[in-house]
Amino acid sequence: MLQAEADALGMTLQDVVDSVLTARQAWLTVGGQIEAARLKAKKDIRAATTAAEMHQITESLRQELSL
Repeated sequence: MLQAEADALGMTLQDVVDSVLTARQAWLTVGGQIEAARLKAKKDIRAATTAAEMHQITESLRQELSL
């Protein structure tokens, strides 16, 4: 698949491999941040005592993740 992408884009196989590895590293960083925010929100929702608090936590998470 990487060779097909390289051929289609007029790139070398190594350039495509480097691009994939760079994207993977970026995702690992962002994915970790997303998971940490998600788990914190989940914990905070469990500790919330009202629906309004739960809603505020959810909205804060959405804003933090820019969803």
